[in-house]
Amino acid sequence: MTLCGVRSIIQKRYSKATVFFAVIIVILVGILITKPKNWLELRQSQNDEVKVSQQTLKTIDASKIPENAIYLMETSGLPMLSPKQLCAVESAALHHPNRSVVMAVNNKFLQLPIVLKSWSEMYPNVMFINLDIVQWLNGTILLPWLSKNLLDKSPFKTPQASNALRYATLFKYGGFYLDTDVIVLRPMDDLVNAVGLYSTTGLNGAAMAFDKHHPFMEACMNELSANFNPYKWGSNGPDLLTRVINTYCNFNATNLLKPGYCKGIRILDIMRSIIQNRYSKSTVLFALINVILVGMLISKRENMLEFRQTKNNEVQQTLKTIDPTKIPENGIYFLETSGLPMLSPKQLCAVESAALHHPNRSVVVAVKNKFLQLPSVVKSWSEKYKNIMFTTLDIVQWLNGTILLPWLSKNLFDKSPFKTTQSSNVLRYVTLFKSGGLYLDTDVIVMRPMYDLMNAVGLQSTNVINNAVMAFEKHHPYIEACLKEVFANFNPYKWGSNGPNLLTRVINTFCNFNATNLLKPGDCKGIRILDISAFYPVPHTSWQTLFNHDQNISATVLRKAEQSYLLHYWNKMSVDEPIQLPIVLKSWSERYPNVMFIHLDIVQWLNGTILLPWLSKNLFDKSPFKTAQSSNVLRPMDDLVNAVGLQSTKEVNNAVMAFEKHHPYIEACLKDVSAKFNPYKWGSNGPGLLTRVIHTFCNFNKTNSLKAGYCKGIRILDSMYKLQTISHTPVKTLEKLSTGEDLDLLNPYKWGSNGPHLLTRCVKDR
Repeated sequence: MTLCGVRSIIQKRYSKATVFFAVIIVILVGILITKPKNWLELRQSQNDEVKVSQQTLKTIDASKIPENAIYLMETSGLPMLSPKQLCAVESAALHHPNRSVVMAVNNKFLQLPIVLKSWSEMYPNVMFINLDIVQWLNGTILLPWLSKNLLDKSPFKTPQASNALRYATLFKYGGFYLDTDVIVLRPMDDLVNAVGLYSTTGLNGAAMAFDKHHPFMEACMNELSANFNPYKWGSNGPDLLTRVINTYCNFNATNLLKPGYCKGIRILDIMRSIIQNRYSKSTVLFALINVILVGMLISKRENMLEFRQTKNNEVQQTLKTIDPTKIPENGIYFLETSGLPMLSPKQLCAVESAALHHPNRSVVVAVKNKFLQLPSVVKSWSEKYKNIMFTTLDIVQWLNGTILLPWLSKNLFDKSPFKTTQSSNVLRYVTLFKSGGLYLDTDVIVMRPMYDLMNAVGLQSTNVINNAVMAFEKHHPYIEACLKEVFANFNPYKWGSNGPNLLTRVINTFCNFNATNLLKPGDCKGIRILDISAFYPVPHTSWQTLFNHDQNISATVLRKAEQSYLLHYWNKMSVDEPIQLPIVLKSWSERYPNVMFIHLDIVQWLNGTILLPWLSKNLFDKSPFKTAQSSNVLRPMDDLVNAVGLQSTKEVNNAVMAFEKHHPYIEACLKDVSAKFNPYKWGSNGPGLLTRVIHTFCNFNKTNSLKAGYCKGIRILDSMYKLQTISHTPVKTLEKLSTGEDLDLLNPYKWGSNGPHLLTRCVKDR
């Protein structure tokens, strides 16, 4: 059972929540990292979409390509580079300001974020050029090899072309080749004629440095020309390098490879070639990893969870440093003291759940990092949750006016191995003392209003009060006593000493409790001590039960949580635990008896259609996009009601369809799949295919715009995608589609061309 699963059962009117289910967007962008000098500065505009500009790349004469440069290549033909790829380019340029960085792209028309315009000043050594494979291979043994068209026969054409081109590049120009999925951590000018081990049995070609016309690179090209295997992944990459090094250096192929030197080639150790030794300083890679670990999107509408994944973006906000005296009093306060440039989906869950249940109370999120990346859908909070405020947390200003400002000069935070937590502990006491209100950790989910809480803390156990949830009036003497305890007895080296343990020490003194006795719920000098069940129904020793899918465990947790104000999911232990579909949805058997979860057996599912014999061709297994392709084939089989929806004036999308059993339009779609299925192109049997078929089925003119209406019993709905809050296609692109421009977007060999376009093709066949 997941935490948010419990939340969905308890909260009956959660339909207003937006970010609780939209923050998956964070996963797919993940690299908008900003830090001066030694941090990558790939930034997003302040609008809710990334602004891009299309550049027409020059095809530079191969003789004019800079020699001894750093070379990166993009051979897929896609019209843009991902943020991760741009990270690779910038990290290379950042650490090699006196060396050309050449980004060669197999698409003449390249879209780049407009913010990269600043690169012309920051990184004048970066060059984007069109990759003409014939010119690139000219003057090498691989030009006549190219005429064999072996690349076109390969199901892995993109990486195979990249393999051939990197050998030719280093042979012709010398320098350093890098894959676009690396982050450079420090200068590499000391590397020449070097490759790296990725295991004790093989070399990897993701990073290589060689002199111009080096015989090892020549040997690699000879090997590729003689023994190129188009059908085996890696055969012409790491495997080829390993074969050649064994022959070139007279190594015994049965022996393990070791770092060292061989005929002037430096073979680098695994740790050196893959992970830079001084990893503690690798801030960019660390941030990258942390971004990728973010969990699953949870979407809630009418009490039902919807799990979706989108290709949306983030928006960077420059937060204002508000004078703490102007922070709303008696608010709900969250503090993020790690300095990371974004909030996780779980943290945003906490913020939104608090705002949802307290519409008449300010929710203040104070973040240490001035540049905060948030999912673009958070922009909608300005309308739905007018009570949410993001601000920069300036610790000096925050402590100003308390006894802890002079204490700060002792630099005890810097001595602590738990600096983030320790600073958060101190700042929460200061916040409540100066402003009053409710403090919440960012690893909670609020499940009901908490207006009735004031001057209250909660028991974590019978001998500890936890400071994850506290509600106090401004200048309350108990919180003042906590500040004094910090000042006098702050321990930078012990986890919890300045958090739950401090609260417990102070409550014992403040209330004259015997420290050896068990703590009990009740009242003491106007302080309300709440029972364990109020805030911590699931103890930290049982945090796994919040994410457990066992039905009995889920039911037990649910019973414990029903009377709680919130759930605390103990992020210190559960940080890497993703949010998943909860088995607690067993309760749906009563609420929604019409919902059925079943196992999908693809053979049984296709039985009785023309696709069962087609399945024996094993085209799914050949596809690098097996999941998406199988989904496209299986989804047009529901016995519903003859309706599809327009995504734009040129496209019908197959994300939502309703048809009667054995409808001829869906039959036409199946025939199209059987006849034209392409396993090697992403989306080839999805929206684009459906759009093509609707054109044929309804005898539509392909040059005309699609309109809402009826065609041979099929209802074409206008803007069915009003169900979606964000369109996947930028407005300018839609305008181009509607005017017939950029028709390559309707190319059957590109993503989407076999989805909406198949629907369009299907309706025309009729």
